[in-house]
Amino acid sequence: MNGNIRKRGEKSWQLTWDVKVLGGKRKQRYLTVRGNKKDAQKKLREVLGSLDSGTYVDPSKRKTGEYLKSWLANRKHKLSPTTYDSYRANIEAHLVPAFGEIRLQQLSWETIEQYVEERSDRLSGQTLSHHMRLLSRALKDAVKKGYVTRNVVELVDNTPKIKRKRIEAFDANNNQRLVDLFDGVMKTIVALALTTGMRRGEITGLKWDAVGDGVLEIKRALTQTREGLILRDEPKTDESFRKITLTKVMMKALLRHRASQAQEKLVAGNSYRDEGYVFASYDGQPIKPAQVTHMFSEKVKGTEFHLTFHGLRHCHVSQLIAANVNIKTIQKRVGHSNIKTTLDTYGHLLPGMDEAAAEAIEGTISL
Repeated sequence: MNGNIRKRGEKSWQLTWDVKVLGGKRKQRYLTVRGNKKDAQKKLREVLGSLDSGTYVDPSKRKTGEYLKSWLANRKHKLSPTTYDSYRANIEAHLVPAFGEIRLQQLSWETIEQYVEERSDRLSGQTLSHHMRLLSRALKDAVKKGYVTRNVVELVDNTPKIKRKRIEAFDANNNQRLVDLFDGVMKTIVALALTTGMRRGEITGLKWDAVGDGVLEIKRALTQTREGLILRDEPKTDESFRKITLTKVMMKALLRHRASQAQEKLVAGNSYRDEGYVFASYDGQPIKPAQVTHMFSEKVKGTEFHLTFHGLRHCHVSQLIAANVNIKTIQKRVGHSNIKTTLDTYGHLLPGMDEAAAEAIEGTISL
């Protein structure tokens, strides 16, 4: 099976090959590849190889659903487990049912706009925005590989608007009453989240080797996927890897918890599989992140505290802001990738900033 490569531009190559059509005749097919000549040669070998093996799909007949599934499968090793699970769920539950039978080259911006319009009354703007970003990312790669000429998501006018939920300040005077709703291990977990701003996966993935004298080190996170629990040995971003100074009360609570855990190990004997988790089940296995969320929600249901477990992170940040802690210090403590994220989320809680700005220029002009 033969094919040809022709240079089209500075970083663009046109592949040409023959395929059999009805009647036994042959017809040329074309594909544009962006990159260097080695990229083009590699792609041509893939095409010719699929023709030889009988797995070839004509670019003009490739369906959107088939492409999306293949696109995701090829990127599984590049994505975090949670991101992959999220992409797979959205592709299987939403994008494939809506666009799966449409040929990729015939997918239009009108069809996508109709999708957004029809679902805007039952899906949030944030959810629809996730769908559009995912579809756009997949089509962007389709353009690079020459499957389509352009990313039609970019032509959509009714892009869903995301309403950012305004974070409310949580008075530190409420901390004790909130923590006292819980007992045992869960009480320690809630207190740790409230006093450190740690993420759920960072808490459930915490091991004793990361707990020092008054300081703990965030270097792992536990993730729950369809394939089971996955412990990431490196944080999501460089900023997520950090050290957090504990309050004296929190450090003492962790030491008491460790002593209690040692007793549980003795009782369990050989059935206890010790992997070093700070918060473990009766057999030494880590507590599932979803279980923590569920236990928290059940306890606060019907109380004055209208919070999710992740909301404890917001509580921590709002209290640091109220105490006039430097915003850069807050960013580092909670592991935001950049200070813009911190300011965008919590900037409205910064006390007296506008008044301070006015005072800074007071007296500089006389009228």
